[in-house]
Amino acid sequence: MGVRPSAVGNYKIGGSLISREDWLDYGFAWNDGELPVMAADMSKANYLSTIPVLVSGKRRDDTMSRQAANVRRNTTRTWWGFDKNGNCTVEVTAAGYTLESMTDRMQALSIVNGLILDGGGSSQWYDGQTRIKGDGRTIYSYLLLWFDSGETEMEVDNTADTTTTSIMKGIDVSQWQGDIDWEKAKADGVGFAMLRAGFGQGSLDTKFKRNISECNRLGIPCGIYWFSYAYTADMAAKEALYAVEAVKPYKLEFPIAFDYEGDSQSTAKKNGVAVTKTLVSSLARAFCDAVEKAGYYAMVYTNPAYLSTYYDADIPKQYDVWLAQWPAKPNLSSKPAQAGGIWQYTSSGSVSGISGRVDMDAAYINYPDVIAASGLNGLGGTTPSPSPEPEKTEEELAREWVMASDISDGTNPDAPVTRQQVWVMLYRMNGGK
Repeated sequence: MGVRPSAVGNYKIGGSLISREDWLDYGFAWNDGELPVMAADMSKANYLSTIPVLVSGKRRDDTMSRQAANVRRNTTRTWWGFDKNGNCTVEVTAAGYTLESMTDRMQALSIVNGLILDGGGSSQWYDGQTRIKGDGRTIYSYLLLWFDSGETEMEVDNTADTTTTSIMKGIDVSQWQGDIDWEKAKADGVGFAMLRAGFGQGSLDTKFKRNISECNRLGIPCGIYWFSYAYTADMAAKEALYAVEAVKPYKLEFPIAFDYEGDSQSTAKKNGVAVTKTLVSSLARAFCDAVEKAGYYAMVYTNPAYLSTYYDADIPKQYDVWLAQWPAKPNLSSKPAQAGGIWQYTSSGSVSGISGRVDMDAAYINYPDVIAASGLNGLGGTTPSPSPEPEKTEEELAREWVMASDISDGTNPDAPVTRQQVWVMLYRMNGGK
């Protein structure tokens, strides 16, 4: 050829390495006669990796955020992806898209594995045969031809595309909101709900079954969160199994979230466990991995301070982040950078059908489509094998008893009891005599 192309990705054609940059991320790999699959190595005969934005249904906001401004900018795009059935889509856009809005469109088209092939209109997939010009550089083409020499480059529309990026507004609730009139809430614009299913080792939120039944009845997409009191990885994994068991009878179109907060820390400290980044990260991994093993979509609920203090940097890369950050004047069209899929933007919202304040959320991923396309949560694809319900410990059984006997709500097992509570317990233990 006589001219060495600028490296714009990791390419391998027919067993020959064409381009190998310092980084190696996910890309499509295949041998002759095979369909491309997403892989993180170049062991197959053919390989292409540019900007992998969707891997196994997971949106990779971390990958997009690392790109330079001129790559993330609003411009025409080219992308290649596959849905869960292996159907291939290639699109060259005439309108301008940012990396994020382009990924929104890919998800809307049920793409579960996908690459954005260019950062600004010049990256090409090289087959060793064709030499063309692209925005001033000598590059090579394989799948797509961009701008041939002598042609006038198309005018880029720098107006942000809003037709494919939708924001779904929702709420997150627990027993503390009481009996919710879900018909009024839906009429007031609630598009989804994250419900507290329970907490600790198998304790259900007293309003969970009612809330999820009403959401299912009214067609309100919902997910759940489980408030963690775990201080070992095994405890966190058991909490995940309780969460999965709780949702099995219901339709779940949003993720199962791991929720670790101040009371979680207090429980660990009372049991002599130091709360460190290593500990909390291990709890999140154990919970989310158990959720994913059961065939459900996992995520982590946290806030910016906890995210930086208690979570390893790889956590938001592995799992979607539901971020709690409450600015005085939230702008839903500009979510915080750390919010991977859901942003809880206020704790003092107001919704018809709910007395008092309620947390308000915005979802930036079409979770019902993504989860169904990935065959997760028992939606589409094959139904996951049921997870065995973990055997309850004596402490867990005791907590259930005090809750059923209306001695305690079970939310703070380490709190001191009053004389009245001891009297009620002894009275009922002796058959009310």
